[in-house]
Amino acid sequence: MTADVQAMADGLWRVPTSASNAYLWRTRTGGFVVVDPGLYGDETIVQDALVSLGATAADVRTIVLTHFHSDHAGAAAALAGITGAPIGAGFRDAAVLRGDVPRPLPDLTAAERPLYDLIAAAHPENMEAPRCTVSLELEHGDPVDDDGDMVVHAVTGHTWGSIALHLPRQAVVLTGDIAITGHDGAPAPGPFNVDRVRARRALARLAALKPRVAGLGHGAPLLGDAHETLAALAGGTPPPQRPRADPPP
Repeated sequence: MTADVQAMADGLWRVPTSASNAYLWRTRTGGFVVVDPGLYGDETIVQDALVSLGATAADVRTIVLTHFHSDHAGAAAALAGITGAPIGAGFRDAAVLRGDVPRPLPDLTAAERPLYDLIAAAHPENMEAPRCTVSLELEHGDPVDDDGDMVVHAVTGHTWGSIALHLPRQAVVLTGDIAITGHDGAPAPGPFNVDRVRARRALARLAALKPRVAGLGHGAPLLGDAHETLAALAGGTPPPQRPRADPPP
């Protein structure tokens, strides 16, 4: 799989990986923050994406994980080894990624159980939290980059340590798996949550930030008045209908 780099805002790109979305944020000082580099082996996709933007692995300053699930965090250890960049995660998920505590199991709905069991049977290796050295334990309000343009927003509910990332100057949020675009092309709350009520509350808090654009954990982003869609998802109502075509490459 090769990199398909799509611009979302000034200095921000979405990179679809083998199972989810990675994001590249170019800071004002020129280095890159990599968010959610994907499954094991997807580090090569991230490297290709960097090259397409005129950068190299040496330009990566930080790797940030929105949560511990392997489809987002599996490539983190390999990418850190290549780039020398530190890994950051929400402080509760950091303990899971280091292997200090076992992964918490999701509180599955009846509708989610068949898909969860199918994934577990087909890819049992992906059901365990990947191991990596997390040296940056992130909390709500922490800046990720040296300029303070990317800020951690706690979104407990998908996992106990889930975080989103807020770029106030661009009016962008990166939600992690609190919100996704499904295979049917419709936005939806993310599945497989440890606490669905807290996850919905987290969506409401992200909507309150009034983002124009939202990069989701899976699938196409929300472009234009993204806060309306996030608020609808939080309230359990159908989101407003508007085009959600991918941004230009």
